[in-house]
Amino acid sequence: MLSLTTILTIYVCDSLKMTLEFYLQTKDYYIAQTVQELAYQEVSQNPESKKVTLYYNHGNVRMNRTRTKLELKTTLKNGFQLYNNQFIEEKE
Repeated sequence: MLSLTTILTIYVCDSLKMTLEFYLQTKDYYIAQTVQELAYQEVSQNPESKKVTLYYNHGNVRMNRTRTKLELKTTLKNGFQLYNNQFIEEKE
């Protein structure tokens, strides 16, 4: 009886840990997406900038713009990183 209770307790604790990790990763992902969108809006107003690092409360965004591609690297203060590459359409 004791071993069954121990196994169930370990299972519940493990399940709770996995759920909490999933929640934290999801939260960090959406915060990073929001910070990237803010940075993209700010940089799109100044299309001449090639390399820019923008700092926010939750972390920073490094942008590297080439003629055809925009590379974004977001690093949150807790260490979470998100990379995003966007292709830029050339306007005639």
